[in-house]
Amino acid sequence: MSEAECDADVNINLKGVLNCTRAVLPHMLERRYGKIVNISSGAAIEGAAVTSVYAAAKAGVIAFTKSIAKGVASSGVNVNSVAPGLANTGFARQAPRGMLDNYRKNIPVGRLTEPQDIANTVVFLASDVSNDIVGQTISVDGGTLML
Repeated sequence: MSEAECDADVNINLKGVLNCTRAVLPHMLERRYGKIVNISSGAAIEGAAVTSVYAAAKAGVIAFTKSIAKGVASSGVNVNSVAPGLANTGFARQAPRGMLDNYRKNIPVGRLTEPQDIANTVVFLASDVSNDIVGQTISVDGGTLML
C-alpha cells in the first residue's frame, strides 16, 4: 500500500471514530447519559494479511473503545463496539464465488452475516437494556471468531 492509501485507511476507520466521539461526548457527559457504539471488524481480532492496515485501524477502534469507556463509565456514558464478520453486502458479492464458498465453510451458522444482524446488535447496545455492558466488543459473525 502507498502511504496515501495507509493514511486513508487510518483516517476513515480510526480517526473517523475519534472525531465522532469528540463531537458527541461532551454533550453526553453534560447530560450524564449516552451510548456510543463504534464499528470495528473481525479483522481487528483475527488479523488480515491482505488488509493489515485496515485490521490495525479497526484494532485501534477496539482499544479506543475500551479506553474511553473506562474514562466515562462513571459519568453515565456507555461505550462499546461491534466487530462484524464478512457481511452479505455488495462488497462481499463482488468476491470470487470460490472464495466466498470457502469463507462460508468456516462460519458455524453457514451463512454470511446479514446487515440486519449488525444493526440489531447496534440497537441493543444503544438501548437501556445494555446499561451494564461497558467497554466490550461484540462479534457479529455467525460464530466465526468464538472467543
